[in-house]
Amino acid sequence: MRKLALIAALGAFAFPAAAQQITTPVSVSIAPLVIDNANSVSQRNGANAQGFHVYNNFADSLDGEWADIAWSGNVLSVGTNANGTGVTRGMQFIVGGVAVANFSTARDLLWNSDNAHDIGASGANRPRSIFAGTNISAGSNITLTGANGKVTSTYIQVTSGTGSAGYLFGTTGTFQSALDGNFTWNNNATTNSFTLTAACVTATPCVQVGASNSATPIAQVIQGQGSRAGTDTNVAGGNLTIAAGQGTGNPAGSSLILQAPLAVGSGSGAQTMTTVQTITAAGGTVSALPFTGSAFIPNGSAPTPTGTCTHGAQVGANTAGSVVLTCTAQTIILTFATTAPHGWICAFYDQTTTADTVKQTSNGTGSCTGTGTTAASDVVLFTATPF
Repeated sequence: MRKLALIAALGAFAFPAAAQQITTPVSVSIAPLVIDNANSVSQRNGANAQGFHVYNNFADSLDGEWADIAWSGNVLSVGTNANGTGVTRGMQFIVGGVAVANFSTARDLLWNSDNAHDIGASGANRPRSIFAGTNISAGSNITLTGANGKVTSTYIQVTSGTGSAGYLFGTTGTFQSALDGNFTWNNNATTNSFTLTAACVTATPCVQVGASNSATPIAQVIQGQGSRAGTDTNVAGGNLTIAAGQGTGNPAGSSLILQAPLAVGSGSGAQTMTTVQTITAAGGTVSALPFTGSAFIPNGSAPTPTGTCTHGAQVGANTAGSVVLTCTAQTIILTFATTAPHGWICAFYDQTTTADTVKQTSNGTGSCTGTGTTAASDVVLFTATPF
């Protein structure tokens, strides 16, 4: 192998033909360079890891700034370095003479032009996964796109420090909790948090308002949107509609079913959920009300009394109350605020002169008529049931 002479006066080496090694006198320390062919030069020295430094400035071996391309611990490192009075510098990537991105001295990866370049391309050349230790933020939207422009098995996984996770699946448009089944919205105040859980006592699918069952249950409220107290003048709140499922065709419609728990024997056994009221859409009928313990108190506007009986003071609500009547074989007509699907059943009781009677003689979808005789200014009680 031919040796090259060090041209001291020029401070340079004369390179021989291909496949020759550059060597130096013993007094000169230089990494061995090998010309592999006419177009490549290698720096190698057996099993010894090699490195290459390009200096920004050099005062002495203790003070300087340089770029590193070096092997260390079987890992290739590329970057900037400094010692002594040298200053840490950033590192920039240039394409076609244009600066595209850089690592700042704070070690952040930054794009030189804001909102101008992408990572990967649509449908190709994409990174597989992105793992972030804290936040992922976007100036506009974060879009998930799968095959044919639709989100398929793509999902967002949100994992807290305790390991609970939620997934957003695009195929069904559902938001699903992977571990504890709970979703909580709050304003950083535990007293105002709202939790949905699938951990219902019943075996059928359901959504429970409130966290999973515990030894200290908290009362829950579902409320429609209201106006702002102290700001909005004479503004009504929004309606709140609770609807049963809508069907098709001619089968009987679905029902709204109200349930409450009935006590069981002492112990830790679950109480029995019992249907208290079933509301159907068949003419607005209401099923029998097996209320236990508490009275059913009617409300709504009281019916309007008319007819040939003289009537006076009236108290009560839409389906029960009292009215002062004076009748001599005359009629009292009660017109209700609610229209019944078929008619009204009315019962009258003269609590002042108990021997006197007023009996129902006709009914309609909006009223009922009673006929009877009472003493002057008797208080007559009434109840009414739609059918």
